[in-house]
Amino acid sequence: MLTCAAPCVSAPCRDAQHEIYAIVRNAMEIIESCGLERELRREAVRKLRTDGGSDAEVIAEFEDGWLLTDAAWARCAGDATALATKVKADEEGRVVEVTLSSCKGMKELPASVGRLQALTMLNLAGCRGLASLPAELGGLQALEKLDLQSCSGLTSLPDLSGLETLKVEHLPANLKLWEEGGRKAFAMDKLIAQSEDGWLLGDEEWAQCAGSAAELLSKLTPNKEGRVVVVDLGYCKDMKELPASVGRLQALTKLSLYGCSGLTSLPAELGGLQELKDLMLRGCTGLTSLPAELGGLQALTKLELNLCKGLTSLPAELGGLQELEDLGLYCCEGLTSLPDLSGLEKLEVKNLPAQLKPWQEGGRKAFALG
Repeated sequence: MLTCAAPCVSAPCRDAQHEIYAIVRNAMEIIESCGLERELRREAVRKLRTDGGSDAEVIAEFEDGWLLTDAAWARCAGDATALATKVKADEEGRVVEVTLSSCKGMKELPASVGRLQALTMLNLAGCRGLASLPAELGGLQALEKLDLQSCSGLTSLPDLSGLETLKVEHLPANLKLWEEGGRKAFAMDKLIAQSEDGWLLGDEEWAQCAGSAAELLSKLTPNKEGRVVVVDLGYCKDMKELPASVGRLQALTKLSLYGCSGLTSLPAELGGLQELKDLMLRGCTGLTSLPAELGGLQALTKLELNLCKGLTSLPAELGGLQELEDLGLYCCEGLTSLPDLSGLEKLEVKNLPAQLKPWQEGGRKAFALG
């Protein structure tokens, strides 16, 4: 028996096929011109919903269905099953919402997000592993809400200036310059690197304090000139000491060492920061004393020592901080003396330990328990 590699199609048969294709094309054009295509989609979605179809099952039938089988997106959510629970479809079967909140293991958002042209809401709250977002986000003209709550690892953002309806919620404080700059592409490392504080990005001692160079970057906030104005090393519990080079950060206005329980001392160079207004030492339980050089912080308005249970006294030099307004001493039960702070007219002492009430009653003059 003879067989052919392909079936023989006669000329009349081919003509009939072309005629059928033409009819289909014409029908599609009529549907589109009459505005019926969207109604047909909606009817298909209604049928799927009536049959008990989930959002994922609806999406799978239309052009955004690729998302559900994409390996990169599955990794973001944990696996494909989890991903299916994090998407929502609209009445036409398009993906309109993606919720990846608390996907802490996610290191990057796939660039293919740019294919989701109907997306209106993207929730990335709690995705601390993200350092940046893809430029393709800038092409999502339907995007109305982007939630970045607790995205503490973000240090850069793409150009989203063309998304007129977009509301960015919970923008990390260190990225406020992106907002102020019209939501143009912004990268903290490039801004800081070109300033006098650029040395900080390559300093191994500081990287060790934060855990890594990447983590250090996420703990900095620069001003428009790239100078570092905030360093937040909160909960770096393995940090034993703050580098003496902190004294080089002459634009610094806030230093937070919240919960750094492994810290046993502070460098004298800290006292040379003439712009420092806020020093957060809450929960630094390993500190037993503060350097006298803190008396040089003439711009300081807030000193929080709450839960510094190891402190037994405060340096007398604090009495010269004329701008000091807020001194927190909650649970500083180890304190047995306080210096003369009677000359600080703006000062409010919060949560003074009970054993030091005589200091307050005596006009805040130098006092020590007998």
